[in-house]
This record gives sequence, C-alpha cells and structure tokens, in this order.
Amino acid sequence: MKTAYRILIPLLLAAAVMAGCKAREVTVMKYRYTPVIEASKYAAYKDVPVLIEYVTNRANDTVMFGYRDPKRRIWYMTDSLLEQYVKYSLEKALRHAGMKVNSTWVTPDDFHLRIELYSMTAQHVAFHLAVLQNGTEKYSTEIEARVTPAPAEWKSDEELQRYAFTLMDAMAASILRDKGVETTMGRRN
Repeated sequence: MKTAYRILIPLLLAAAVMAGCKAREVTVMKYRYTPVIEASKYAAYKDVPVLIEYVTNRANDTVMFGYRDPKRRIWYMTDSLLEQYVKYSLEKALRHAGMKVNSTWVTPDDFHLRIELYSMTAQHVAFHLAVLQNGTEKYSTEIEARVTPAPAEWKSDEELQRYAFTLMDAMAASILRDKGVETTMGRRN
C-alpha cells in the first residue's frame, strides 16, 4: 500500500501541474538520441569498463516523466521514467566516447557509476556522481551542465527534441571532463 502511494502521489501532482499550465509538450524519445560529443577528446577513457548502476531523481523541478524549460513554456516529456531516459542516454554517450558500457554483467574491476539528480530543466542539470570500484567508493562529486536556451523561432517538435538531446550530451561531457573522474577512471597510455 505504501508503494502505491509513493507512485500515485507524484502522478497526481504531475497531472495537476500539467493541467494547470498551458505549456507546450514535446515528447523526447530515448531511442532517437544519438550522441554528438567529440569522442576524440576522451581518449583516456577508451575501453574503460563501466556500469551505470542507477540514476535517482531527487529533483524538485521535474516530474516522473519529464522536465520543463525555465520559462515554463515547454515541457519535455520522456517516453519512459526520467531516470531511465537519463541512464539510457548516458550509457549511449559513454559508449560513443569509447568506454565499454555494460548493462548487467560486470567484472570486479569495472567502474560503477551512481547518479543522483538534484535539478533538471531544459537548460541545466545538477547532479551528484559517485564512482565505485570493487564495492568501494573511489570518487564522489557534484556536477552541473548547462546548454544555451532553445531559439524562440523553433516550432517543430523534431527541432525541440534534438535540442533536448544537447542536455544529455552536456551531461555526459561534464562527467568525462571532470578531472577527478579522469584521474579515477582514465587510462594512461
């Protein structure tokens, strides 16, 4: 019963928020995401084995299936739970950067990532990242990523969906650029 309330209450709140606003809704489909980060910049991560254990959403500015732009004119609604959308997108981006991303099977030396979202809008994401190896936390940090606002003249859902994907690119790049992450996970040639 308690689990039902944990699911039902956020759904009702999301419905109330959506009913009370006249914002446009754009569906963002995770399977359409194609990373555009420059893989050559992240050669230190080539073939590094990693598993994203989980993404947890603690962001008060999101709903279960999406997030909004800061001016509340557009809701970006994902085709799965927001946590699943972020996890899938990050796995795809890290794989694109050259890492060996595992989804279930891991060896003891694989790196495990745990991500906790604190805030997420169309232009900004703030999160906690923990890197573990052999069950021990090796590195932990707070990271933020930002993108420029979507141009007001964009009208098509296709353009806005591609714009939404830039936030996933920025999030992945901010993880890969972090000096502590690179020191912990990067390979030396």
